[in-house]
Amino acid sequence: MTSARTLRTHTFAVSFLYSIPFGLLLYFNSSFLHGKGFSSQEVGLLLALGYGACVLLTLALPALLRRFGNRQLFIGGLLLASLLFLLISLSSTGTSVAILLPLAVALSTALYVLLDIFLAATSSDVGKVGGRRGVFVSLKNGAYFIAQLAAIWLLAHAAFSQLYAVTAAALFMLAALAGFLLRDFKDPVYERYNWSGVFARLIASSGLRSVFFMEFLLKIFYSIMVVYTPLYLHEQVGIPFADMGIIFAIMILPFILLDIPVGRFEDRSWSERWVLVVGFVAAALATMALAFIATPNIFVWAAALFLTRVGAALIDIGSETYFFKEVRGGDSGEMSAFRVLFPLSYIIGPVLGAAFLLVLPLQYLFIALGALLLLGVPTALSLPRHKA
Repeated sequence: MTSARTLRTHTFAVSFLYSIPFGLLLYFNSSFLHGKGFSSQEVGLLLALGYGACVLLTLALPALLRRFGNRQLFIGGLLLASLLFLLISLSSTGTSVAILLPLAVALSTALYVLLDIFLAATSSDVGKVGGRRGVFVSLKNGAYFIAQLAAIWLLAHAAFSQLYAVTAAALFMLAALAGFLLRDFKDPVYERYNWSGVFARLIASSGLRSVFFMEFLLKIFYSIMVVYTPLYLHEQVGIPFADMGIIFAIMILPFILLDIPVGRFEDRSWSERWVLVVGFVAAALATMALAFIATPNIFVWAAALFLTRVGAALIDIGSETYFFKEVRGGDSGEMSAFRVLFPLSYIIGPVLGAAFLLVLPLQYLFIALGALLLLGVPTALSLPRHKA
């Protein structure tokens, strides 16, 4: 019988390996669609449709978990995602890509909820949640860093479609590996509930309400930055795709450097509130500053985006730690609701961005986004102290 510690280590390994192919595409899906002839507004709307499908899939996960179990559902999802990305790499028309890519984005994003359940089910010690979530998030972003380095080479030596072919092959192999590493995982008892009950618990808990709002702000930030920053850098600043890989690799470093030590600090001091306050202020100011950078120098942009992610990393680990000190592995309803904020924000963010571009140039979107992040400061200050 595999111990909880070993299963947790295996979960870390699977999450890391999954995040490499996921990260390979994360910052380039919008550019790929743009290259197929879609406008910036159409790109945002297509990706919003994909994340809309992800919302529906995420909401259905608790029922699917009770029927199939987490391990079987995760492996099946990897195989289906692999097939979708393979078909995308072989597609020659914009119409087929417009259908397949949103579906692949929806499925590959929803699989992160299942990884959360693997980790939560093997982490019962609330006093170590921050450190473990820090490792989990840091490994994920370390994988994103490696993915950007791989993208630099692939985009310099191969067609854009090869990113999707490599992703398909990686997910197929990971399905077999995950089946072996997680073979002894025992599903917790997934609660039976209705969504009104989940929302009632959220309303009753001021801490959960606050952390949901802050997580939503963070995900809105990600959704707008992921969709519109690559388009802005390539189309208006004039930075080549391969050089963008260098920028994004450096941009991700704060998550690798900060998540583990900040998570352990939160375990010792139980002070997620101040981590979040500093994070929102730093992210807001750095994001606003992007509107005033006109140079195509990749190192200037790498440094500027690095600073935005210093704040985002603090928000990320602060909200993750607070939330996962409140829930356990069987709380699939709360976890699904928390994770549905990701696709929900990726519906709202690109649509808001598309509407904004009808009125003002793209660079001013960074100022509006920074101002929006400042709403997180009073919310973080009002966050109740977590009960040990």
